[in-house]
Amino acid sequence: MASALEMPIVGWKVGAATPAIMAERGIEAPIPGPLYGPRSHASPATLPETEVELRVDGGARVRTYCGEWRRDPLDVMAWLVSSLGRRNIGLEAGAFVLTGSVTEPQEIVPGSSAVATFGGAARVLMRVGDEA
Repeated sequence: MASALEMPIVGWKVGAATPAIMAERGIEAPIPGPLYGPRSHASPATLPETEVELRVDGGARVRTYCGEWRRDPLDVMAWLVSSLGRRNIGLEAGAFVLTGSVTEPQEIVPGSSAVATFGGAARVLMRVGDEA
């Protein structure tokens, strides 16, 4: 797939990483997948206990995963390394690893905007442009 996209694999993402989410979806293990694209610099920020508020198009606050719905990112990383290793795939130095969402996933359509606030301090705004 990477050659079809003409982009290198720059890291890995892990979805459905908690036992509660796996049970809800009827799966036995998290879902890993490659990230394609040019290399860029990652933030040193970590979110294991950070409160996150997400709103889409100014709507109600999106549910934040907590308790059994949230998993330690280092635990997810260990699972990913083990899972990839069983398939003889290694992580390259500097690879991105996305260890899962801290909020319930939301549909974002062209024309939408989303605002995420991390720990009441850092704020990220994303606007999705209209389709061309």
